[in-house]
Amino acid sequence: DVRYGMARRDLERSPHALEINREAFQRCRDIMSASAQTFQDRIAGLLQGLVNRDQLVLHPDFAPAEMAQLLADGARGVNQTLPLRPAATLLERYRRMCRAILYGCAGPSGASGKPDRRAVG
Repeated sequence: DVRYGMARRDLERSPHALEINREAFQRCRDIMSASAQTFQDRIAGLLQGLVNRDQLVLHPDFAPAEMAQLLADGARGVNQTLPLRPAATLLERYRRMCRAILYGCAGPSGASGKPDRRAVG
């Protein structure tokens, strides 16, 4: 929410939001990419810290850097959902997206074809 939501809420107040967004992406892509990478590195550090303190257990197939990439990609997706949704809904949507990525929101179906509730994180 801090990385994407605050700017989106500020931008939403402008009648020129689409033009401002387009210009920012055209003129500042290098800065935006560097900022995104720094942010993802900080998320990876946060995740590693949680793992080190036994507050989070990552699946062996995922490293903190990959999880950080998934979370950042998800946050960008939440922020740029089409059709656009009110910026006031972003905080809850970011929370739900993080929960879905970190803890899962689906599991394999059982023999009955219904979701196996025990597999859902």
